[in-house]
Amino acid sequence: MNEIIKRGSAYFLSLCIITAVYVYILNIPEFISQAPGLVTEYYYDRALESFVLDIFLVAAYISVAMYAGKLLNINQKDNVQQLIMLCLTTIAISGSFMLYFNSGGSPGTFFSRWFKQVGYKAVVYDVVLICSVYVLMMVLYKSTIFERIMRSM
Repeated sequence: MNEIIKRGSAYFLSLCIITAVYVYILNIPEFISQAPGLVTEYYYDRALESFVLDIFLVAAYISVAMYAGKLLNINQKDNVQQLIMLCLTTIAISGSFMLYFNSGGSPGTFFSRWFKQVGYKAVVYDVVLICSVYVLMMVLYKSTIFERIMRSM
């Protein structure tokens, strides 16, 4: 089986599951951000658009972290080291976005309003979301049941 398809499938399924559980069942974004109006706007009013954006954003965060891990000679098979690298990378990227938007970048956009109202809690939420997607992705990827399903396709 093609590894790209297997990894991509594990990633997409993980993002779907984490989004459904965290957003639509547990309401984690509202719990962390304390910004129900912005959460409603992003996840309910613009659900499809936001999910498509999240597909690319979360993948970018994970990709940058894995690339940084390679540059720093992090053991690619050590999931804990990879997770720590992802957490630190997410803090750096989201923190940079927070600084950009809070210093007047792209005024009036959703993310400008999000970072101005929520502040560092947006970074906390990104860490929770992205790291959770990664952990579930790795669990699925290494699962024998997932392997069998992928082979049968």
